[in-house]
Amino acid sequence: MKKVLFTLMTLLLLVSVAHAGLDRSSLPESSYYSGQHDRLFDLGSGNILDIHLEFAVYKDNEAQVMQEWTGHTGNADFVYAYQVFCDGSDADGLTYFALTGIDPSTIADVQNDISENEFLDNGGPIQSGGVAPTSSDFNASVTKAIWQFDQGTLVQGDQSWFLFLYSGYDWTKGDIQVQPRADDDIPIPGVPEPATLVLLGCGAVLSLKRKK
Repeated sequence: MKKVLFTLMTLLLLVSVAHAGLDRSSLPESSYYSGQHDRLFDLGSGNILDIHLEFAVYKDNEAQVMQEWTGHTGNADFVYAYQVFCDGSDADGLTYFALTGIDPSTIADVQNDISENEFLDNGGPIQSGGVAPTSSDFNASVTKAIWQFDQGTLVQGDQSWFLFLYSGYDWTKGDIQVQPRADDDIPIPGVPEPATLVLLGCGAVLSLKRKK
């Protein structure tokens, strides 16, 4: 039975490749649920991030095959797959992508139930052609799945690796969240540099002279 399923999934992958000109997603087709979203995020200061997201949910036997292909060692009835595309950016690309609204009770293992893969089926027959996240984690309350990317890597025209969640629970509506690159000109408490200390000292002297 498993050999038949592998053959079926391989055929679905090849169909996905054959239709690459019509469907930009490289995710294997799911007989259960799949879709896509296009979202514009206003990051402030005139910066706009244009995101296209492809997603699929694999159930039961298809979920088992996907777990084997992605190397997941747990036992999940459902495998959730995503691929995010940066269609346009005024903010040097995407550095942070998150799925929000997760119920913590649906995640059995916070270490292993989130992952990413460049290839499916151990190097073939399909690859993401994308950018690797630098980390993939849940937040402390396990309500958010977060993939982070190096600044300037997932820029306009690029897509991510395949991103995965594993669970024993069926899907419900969630949301996505992005974060712009860090701005290093925001003042925060800290120890001033020597040159800054000199300027602060001059300012203090001038202030004392004015008070006299």
